[in-house]
Amino acid sequence: MNISVELTFTPLHDQYRDRIKNFILDLRNGGFTISETPLSTQLYGSYDALMPFLMKTIKTALGNEERESCILKFTTLTAVAMSPIFESLFAQYATYEPLDITLEITGVVFGLLSVWLAKKNHIGVFPTGMIS
Repeated sequence: MNISVELTFTPLHDQYRDRIKNFILDLRNGGFTISETPLSTQLYGSYDALMPFLMKTIKTALGNEERESCILKFTTLTAVAMSPIFESLFAQYATYEPLDITLEITGVVFGLLSVWLAKKNHIGVFPTGMIS
């Protein structure tokens, strides 16, 4: 069975860039089909070959650090089928700094919350609208 795995590795400390670069380099050396976006990396391959590789690579990436996160999403869609979807959604963020992306997502979330509160005629619409 072939699977696609979307990985997001997030070291939660100041030296995050080198840790992420090393993690992606390790993924590239695995011999699997790989697709990279600014926010995540997708791998495609045989389940039986991909899972042991991921277990070893993630264990190495996490190391002894206490403040790191690795999020995985599994699907049976091919990487080729997923790639255009991710590229169309996230290609615009390729040159953005992580802080800019976080601020934009925060604005979208508070904008949606403001609309929902306005529909309920709730007073919270004002502060959420100002934040968005």
